[in-house]
Amino acid sequence: MTAKAATRFEIPRRLRALVRARESSLIGLAALVAVAACFIIRMLDEHFRMFAEIVQSRFVIAEMQRVSEEPRRAAMTIALTDDLTGLPNRMEPFRWFPRCPKKSLFSEA
Repeated sequence: MTAKAATRFEIPRRLRALVRARESSLIGLAALVAVAACFIIRMLDEHFRMFAEIVQSRFVIAEMQRVSEEPRRAAMTIALTDDLTGLPNRMEPFRWFPRCPKKSLFSEA
């Protein structure tokens, strides 16, 4: 007999020995551990499903935001370029430079 076959038959033999010995406290404890393990596995499965839904909704929201950003970017391009030449219009340089300070160089201190 191989080692695998011996271990396969050894476990049921031990269980039968426990049942015959009527060690009810050990059998009850094993049953409670099995029930607790089932509840934990079910809880983990449920939480994984909720986590997967959250991740999927984040991807959907990111895609919707990307789709809504494209028309805004196109409108800004149209607003800041000249239609005939394609060059930046007169408002474009103001985006490049920071706002002028409130105190001008020519005002009295």
